[in-house]
Amino acid sequence: MSITRFDIKPLLTAIDQDALILVPNHSIRDAILASHAAQSRSDVFRTPRVYAIDVWIRDMWELSANRALAPCCEYQLIDAAAEHFIWTGIIESSLKALPLLNPDETARVVGQSYRSLRQWLNDDHCEEELLRSAAIADIAAFLNWRQLYQNYCEEHKLISLVDCTHMLVSELDRLGLIDANEAIVLVAFFQPPPLYKTLFDKLANMTQTHMLQQNQQLSAAPRRRVEFADENAEIQYCVQWAKALQTKATDTHIGIISNQDARQRTQLERVLQQVLIEDYTPKLTRITASFNSSMSSQKLIDAGIIHDAFLLLNLGRGLQDSEEFCRILRSPFIAADSEERQARVQMESFMRRHFSSQCDLAEISRLLNTEGKPYHCPLLGAGLLRLSVRARSFKGLASSAHWAPQIDSLLQIFGWQATANSRSELEALAQWRDALELFARSGVCVGKISFATAVSRMRALCTQQSRSLRFQPGCQISVLSVSEAVGLKFDHLWLLGFDDRHWPATASPSPFLPYPLQRQAGMPGSHSEIQYLLAQQSFEILCDSVSQTLYASYHRQDSDQQLSPSSFIMDFPGADDQRQSKASVRSTDNTGSQSTQLIQDLSSFALKPGEKPGGGSRLISNQSSCPFRAFAVHRLNATDAAEFEAGLNSMARGIAIHVALERLFASIQSHSELLALSIADRQRLAAQASSHAITELRSRFPLVMTPKFAAIENDRIQQLLLRFMALESERENFEVVSREQAQQWCFEGLSLNLKIDRVDRLADSSLALIDYKTGRYAANHQSWHEARPEDLQLPLYHVVATQTYGEAISAVTIGHLNIENVGYSGIVASDGFHSQLKPARQDVEDALEWDQLTNSWREKIELFAEEFSVGKANVSPVNASATCRYCELKALCRVQEIESRAASQQINGETS
Repeated sequence: MSITRFDIKPLLTAIDQDALILVPNHSIRDAILASHAAQSRSDVFRTPRVYAIDVWIRDMWELSANRALAPCCEYQLIDAAAEHFIWTGIIESSLKALPLLNPDETARVVGQSYRSLRQWLNDDHCEEELLRSAAIADIAAFLNWRQLYQNYCEEHKLISLVDCTHMLVSELDRLGLIDANEAIVLVAFFQPPPLYKTLFDKLANMTQTHMLQQNQQLSAAPRRRVEFADENAEIQYCVQWAKALQTKATDTHIGIISNQDARQRTQLERVLQQVLIEDYTPKLTRITASFNSSMSSQKLIDAGIIHDAFLLLNLGRGLQDSEEFCRILRSPFIAADSEERQARVQMESFMRRHFSSQCDLAEISRLLNTEGKPYHCPLLGAGLLRLSVRARSFKGLASSAHWAPQIDSLLQIFGWQATANSRSELEALAQWRDALELFARSGVCVGKISFATAVSRMRALCTQQSRSLRFQPGCQISVLSVSEAVGLKFDHLWLLGFDDRHWPATASPSPFLPYPLQRQAGMPGSHSEIQYLLAQQSFEILCDSVSQTLYASYHRQDSDQQLSPSSFIMDFPGADDQRQSKASVRSTDNTGSQSTQLIQDLSSFALKPGEKPGGGSRLISNQSSCPFRAFAVHRLNATDAAEFEAGLNSMARGIAIHVALERLFASIQSHSELLALSIADRQRLAAQASSHAITELRSRFPLVMTPKFAAIENDRIQQLLLRFMALESERENFEVVSREQAQQWCFEGLSLNLKIDRVDRLADSSLALIDYKTGRYAANHQSWHEARPEDLQLPLYHVVATQTYGEAISAVTIGHLNIENVGYSGIVASDGFHSQLKPARQDVEDALEWDQLTNSWREKIELFAEEFSVGKANVSPVNASATCRYCELKALCRVQEIESRAASQQINGETS
């Protein structure tokens, strides 16, 4: 049995007579050809003459041009891409007079407005109304752009599809393209624009023309309305429904009609691939393997290999976006990826620690070619050097035919084409070659452009082109829009996302055409009433085209918006199995054929001899707050990649303050010296310390530290230093013992490297530890009294300093230096440090005595060090959600699943 997508019987006579059959789109054409082939009794038969209307018009124009018939031989017919290039050039040439944020998108809308004007509003009355509306800025701009477009096309003898259709309509009699004895059948033209109606009337006057509308109602199919909580549940259940029908009968035609939400279409196609293909692997899956669709929602540029190609082409600029260059470092589509993968990972890690949101290609090239560094990537570095040399020769303006091979040669430097190995990548690469060839042939439409503009035009072309799809007669499932589905037959049909927001579609009139004209002509999208009437006609045809079952669904919640069912499906009865459907959705959210494998978990992973985890004091703090975090961060190096920031990031600013303070207190050795300084002296010392910090920042961030930015940062640091000196002046007598002194703490094979920002000797000869913090938030010192504090940096410093100095330590403090707060926090044994700090016994109720408290710190730190050494790594956040709030490891530790399972077990225990 074959799949029935189209009732071929009314066309059989016309096909036997070799009639010309014109259809509105490729979906109808494919369905007719497949149905004819299925009913043919012979393995060899003549292919019917079935053409999509736009393809036929192009063929007629080219035929006339080949016969040297004027005016067709006088003009070159251009495709949609070349037409867009012309509009883009015109829009960009007017940017000085009309600044626009997105010229490419404006060119797309203007081009569509021009085509709509020619299809729906092409008469003298409309032209007069356009001119009368020229006082409106958008319409005035459109009239100017239209004139420039028509002048350009006339000068270069170019013509678009819509213009050549007009010319064919007027010249069809004279050209002699239509045989008076030829039969023409027009199939499934339900809502053609006036231009096509005029063409059909002209054909009817010249030969025998028959309009076939396959809208007879099939046997009344049961109709059901299904409601879902969210979009994911709706899509998952719809796909499971299709899969079940597909398995049950191999000759059924199953349609899924998606609303006009492109995001929904993309998610639907992804879920279909996952559910319908066994052992689904995105990289290896052919895009057309499981369902038919006239057009993929995925654009050519969405393919990873094409996306990365443009990242490589943009390397011709000196200044780079750091995030995009990191994508290049991770890309599998660059030669020697496997050989240099670890080094490239190290390079990204280095960049995220030391670079801002923009970076210089010359500096990156220097780093990649530095021998002896973990990020040494000689092959990638050599490629960047060759690219820099080649890019310097790309000067001046040239045609697209000149730039196309240059684009190809740049990509060859990195072995880009040779990296394609999966079917999907090879198909994308083949489509890329076609697009590059199309771009090379569009020289007359593009004009003389720079290399950067050539890359931009190629990007626009790949952004517009959808991934190529091939119709497969054996596929039972068709994913279509409403306009694509009208005229087809279905055994089962699901209308997906039919809510009050998407169906009928909202009106979206062209901003460049007068609204009254659009509404008067009945142009789609011009008015809500027109949208309703068009949607009603299409909806009735769809419902009449289903023979067995018809489902319509919607979801109630989309972000913060509440949705209701479309008025078109309100009278559909609710599905009897709706409750079961929701349970099925929950159980199939992560579909696939992979079986679950149980693995015996290990109780611990003890430190190996010679293993030296890094992280300093953070290791102890993480072990205290959550043992798994300590294990993952300090032994697996599983940390989230830091995001690039515009300007200086918080870490860089913190380093600058630390450098400035170290320099400042090299000049100020005691409280008495500080008090002896005049205001001018303090300003001079602050300026010197700040200048030293700015020099450090310039060496690390040369692109960010421009003269103006450096002056602003210099002033900020000076102001913080002056405020901190004022704060220090309020203290009692002290002497600076050490600054930024490196320390090492060892315990049972675990060795930690530390650095205490400053140690002071107080008036009672005891020591005070000071740690500088430049962020708005710091550890709550009151948590140091708890059994498992979130942060143990300062308590650990106390333990280390006690061992190092062998003297009493009476203050463990944090010096805050940020624009909102310059002050102290921490724990002190007595009142001898600063008035802002109270002794521990007064600060916290039921607090331990100082010696007891510090001894408890040592015991806790040794306990946590021992836990880490023996490999204790259980997921056990000390403060539940508060500990996990800013942790980047939730996807790795699965804490939410663990908590959910524990809660479920508790509930089951209570109910039992």
